[in-house]
Amino acid sequence: MSKFRRILTYILDLGVNPKRQPLDEEDLKLAAYLIDLGESIDKGDFDIEMEQHLSNFEDDLQDLSKFQFSESLHDSSMPKDALLIVDSWNSWKDTAAIDSVTPSSHKLKLLTIPAGCTGRIQPCAVGIFGSFKKVVKTLTNYAQLTNSNYKFQTRDETLKLLSLVWRQLCSPKLEKWARYAWVAAGYDVPRPASFETPAQLLFPRGVAGDCTMHGCSSTSFVKCLYCEKLFCFEHFVIDHHNC
Repeated sequence: MSKFRRILTYILDLGVNPKRQPLDEEDLKLAAYLIDLGESIDKGDFDIEMEQHLSNFEDDLQDLSKFQFSESLHDSSMPKDALLIVDSWNSWKDTAAIDSVTPSSHKLKLLTIPAGCTGRIQPCAVGIFGSFKKVVKTLTNYAQLTNSNYKFQTRDETLKLLSLVWRQLCSPKLEKWARYAWVAAGYDVPRPASFETPAQLLFPRGVAGDCTMHGCSSTSFVKCLYCEKLFCFEHFVIDHHNC
């Protein structure tokens, strides 16, 4: 019997091209969407009927995953002669599946990052996700201290929170920070000039003041990187600020 369910969730903003990866290799910017693959907190067993449904779902998910892989990698904006660098996951060992969705007009060379080296080679692991997690942790810690009724651990609120943070990280103000992830991972790309991190820009000194929203008496705690206004927790996180 399965002990957990895997759910494939998409964190999308309006106007997003769903054929982009978290890091755009062409201009070294963060793309506007993030795919999150998580596990349900429900660890109980499923009955036989549910197990059969899950088995069918897993087959459908495999087909969907291959289709999305092909759509992303062989999009018209991508080169026809490409080098694909992947983590040392078991799924990437299935080269036959990769070949099956690679058009005959394309050439694809696959290189695998050795086990234990992802944190040194993969740009997202080296320079992106650490800052991403820091911002998320700052928001959830603040929620625990000031908004105990906010259930950030629920599925919907988790997805909305991650979407909110990722959109802020896609701000043009953080392009140099995102580009530096490639430098830090050892890639031969131009080193960006000095830059500030997401946490430094979102939670600057003096951020505690009056919330921008009319009639709100709460103290602000975050600065939006797009409209540059200060917001309290309710009007930024709970209301899912999207200027």
